[in-house]
This record gives sequence, structure tokens and C-alpha cells, in this order.
Amino acid sequence: MLPADVYAVLLEGLRALFLIILPLTVAVAIAGGLAGAVQTSTAISDVAIGYALRLLAAAGVLYMFFPLMTRSVVELAERAFR
Repeated sequence: MLPADVYAVLLEGLRALFLIILPLTVAVAIAGGLAGAVQTSTAISDVAIGYALRLLAAAGVLYMFFPLMTRSVVELAERAFR
């Protein structure tokens, strides 16, 4: 591979990484913050509620963004294995 090709593959890899990780991280952080706010305001201190909300948020994001995530990984693989 030429250095320009390696550079392009690395950029595509970083793009794929951010497209996969960023939506999950944001959704889980928002769900955790909302769960913490609700638990604080209602004085419920059950850890399972926070985990369940974060799990539901992650599952929802994976469901909505799965086509975009798989497309970015396929594009990365096509570029890397040419």
C-alpha cells in the first residue's frame, strides 16, 4: 500500500469508530443523567433502574443507527482490502 492509501484507510477507520461510538456514548450518557435526576427527585435508590434505562437507550440507538454503522464498517473493509 502507498502511504496515501494507508492514510485514507486510517481516516476511514477513525470515521467508522466515531460513527459507532459517538451515538452510543451520547445516548447512554443522556439516559444515565435522566435516570439519576428521576432517582434523585423521587428518592428511589435502585441501581437496576439506571442500568435498565441505559441498556434501553443503547438498544434503541443500535436499532436506529445499525444500517449507518454497518455501512461505515463495510466501506472501511472494502478500502482496506483492495
